[in-house]
Amino acid sequence: SAARDALGSIASDWGRWRESRELARERLTFGDHVDLTERVDAYGVVVWSSALIGELDEADRVSAEAFSELQPGQAPNWWLHVAAWRAYSLLLRGHWDAALETAERARRLWLEGGRTAAGYALRGFLAACEIARGRGDDAGIERWRAILVAIGEQFVALPGEVPWPAFANEDVDTIARWAAGQPGDRFADVLERGLSLCADRQAPIDVDHLRRLAGNLESGETRILHAQALRLLGVIAADTDELRRAIALFDECAAAPYAARARCELGIITGEGPLFDAGARVLESLGDQAQLDRYARWRRERGA
Repeated sequence: SAARDALGSIASDWGRWRESRELARERLTFGDHVDLTERVDAYGVVVWSSALIGELDEADRVSAEAFSELQPGQAPNWWLHVAAWRAYSLLLRGHWDAALETAERARRLWLEGGRTAAGYALRGFLAACEIARGRGDDAGIERWRAILVAIGEQFVALPGEVPWPAFANEDVDTIARWAAGQPGDRFADVLERGLSLCADRQAPIDVDHLRRLAGNLESGETRILHAQALRLLGVIAADTDELRRAIALFDECAAAPYAARARCELGIITGEGPLFDAGARVLESLGDQAQLDRYARWRRERGA
């Protein structure tokens, strides 16, 4: 198991997420012949890889299977890793209530584990905070933001590293500057969140950089990140072809909230009311009123 773990780490470092996932699946076949933390770690890698690849239903299935084995008081900091990636994948899939339930489980695990500097868990708490922001849940925003701050402040922000305080405080300008300096998928999930936020807010990022980034991601395996790069490029450059490509990728990954966003954005740019309405219905079903309000302002500005 340890040898496969090492090989999987090398594969993920090179962006070979499918290979990394397959090696983790092999580790799971060892069953009780490996200790609990090895098994939980393997589950975490499968969920993590599946989320980045964009196989969100697989991330959901495997993480649910993993948690069926969880016993009270059992290695909370290891299970926290699985919970964080499950919450992130459920956010992308559009299963927002389940994502919040998972984030609450992650919160309890974090407390049980001694409020450690669990940087690997931040993606799960960020997912919950974004849902709360979308739904206008002020208490939820503060609840999840406080955890982001408590963990994030334990890390020194070096140049090029993830600016976690900016994500905690929804500092769009800082996030946009950071995203504009990322050439590829080193921070795949966080960059995906950053690009999505920039598209939501129409935050200006250099179009040439976005085209290079999208091109760099074209041959990679991080499909959700690639789709968000195309989406932001479509929004900033009013490029309908790129938005259509983003929609196709989001649909392939079953990333319903982001396919819906891209449909709304394409509908606004082209004036296709039925296309906008199709996306808006999905956001309404999620309770994502904040994004619907942004689109209403954008449509008014365009005289729609």
